Parts: sequence; structure tokens; C-alpha cells
Amino acid sequence: MPTTPLTRPLVTSLIEDAVTAPSMHNAQPWRFVHRTGGDTIELYGDPSREMPREDPDHRGLHLGCGAALFNLRVAAAHHGRHAVPRLLPAPDDPWRLAEVKLTPAGAEGDELAVLHPAVRERHTSRFPFTEQEVPSEILAELRAAAALEGCRLVVPGAWHTDTVLNLVHTSELFEAADEAVRAEVATWMRGGAADEGVGTEGIPDRHPRETLTAGTSAPPRAAP
Repeated sequence: MPTTPLTRPLVTSLIEDAVTAPSMHNAQPWRFVHRTGGDTIELYGDPSREMPREDPDHRGLHLGCGAALFNLRVAAAHHGRHAVPRLLPAPDDPWRLAEVKLTPAGAEGDELAVLHPAVRERHTSRFPFTEQEVPSEILAELRAAAALEGCRLVVPGAWHTDTVLNLVHTSELFEAADEAVRAEVATWMRGGAADEGVGTEGIPDRHPRETLTAGTSAPPRAAP
């Protein structure tokens, strides 16, 4: 299928959707590049937004960029485009994480388009989970969706959940005692609703440890 150059309004809309993705401390550690007349959008990690103390191996940075890449694919499907990502296309440039070639979608369309309404609705809640269990049919759908992306979704049981929470509590103690970590976190705290960084209005009054341990039921619980 012949390629079609992307228009500036379309590229703007695609990237506006892509950057609604979650990232560590809402640092938004990505940079998108489109060259006029081309059919490809490039995704770069942004080293100016890395967190050397909390994310020394850039795992969180890569997860955030991966979420932005997925949003870009969803947005492309919504606009009738088929997105073909190529990961790490330049071995000599580790910050060039992906390039996405966009072509007109076929007659069958792209099933990712149905997710587009959720792109702008997604938000992060730092408040305690409810005790409501997630229905098994929803978990089955989530597992199937993960499989389509070449991943495996594992739902933790009671023992696994307790183990993870204990690790989180231990890491909290280490971070609280590390002045450099505290300073790094403070860098990304913003007053009120923030376009980037963590807005203080979204942080509950309760201590994070209390938030994490609210409720003890083993099955997964729904966010409020």
C-alpha cells in the first residue's frame, strides 16, 4: 500500500493523544519527531527528564514511553491509520526508542480504535482502593488484551500481594532516609493541577503507607 504523508493537524492530534499516557511522577520523559512530508513519527526518550536516584536503569522511563507509544497507536487507529512500530531502530542511539510508520488502514480497520475514548479519560488515583472485587470476566478480558500485545498478565494472590506490599514498605523506608531521593521527588511536585509533575491536589492526606495497605482482601480490587 502506498504511503501517504501525514498532515500537520493529524500529527498534532496524534501526539496530543500520545502524551496523555502515564509516566513516573508525571515527568513525561518522551519526545516525538515528525519530519515534514514523511509517514513516520519517531519516539525518543528524554534524558533531561530522567530520575537517576529513583529510576537509575531507566525502567520507569521506558514504561512511560511504552505507554505513550501505545496511545499513539490507538490514536492512529481512531484516525483510520495503521501504525507499524519498529522498536530500537538505531542501535547506536539508545534514546531513539521507536519509529512508527503510519499507513491508511485496510477495509477491516483496526480494533485498537475502540479504545480511543478512554485515552483522555485515563487518570491516576493515589487514593485507597475499594474492597470491591474486579469481576472475573473483566480479568479474562484484560488477560486476552495483554496476550494480543505479546504479554502475559498475572493477577497476584494474597501471598503475592502481601510480599509486594512488604517490599514497597521497605523501599519507602530507604527512600525516606535518602536525601537525594527526597529532593528528586520534590522536583516533580507542583502546586494545584499540574500539566507535568504531580499536582498536590491529587495526593490524599493519608500517609502513602496507609494508602497502600488499605484493605486486605486477596482478589484484585477496583479503583474508585
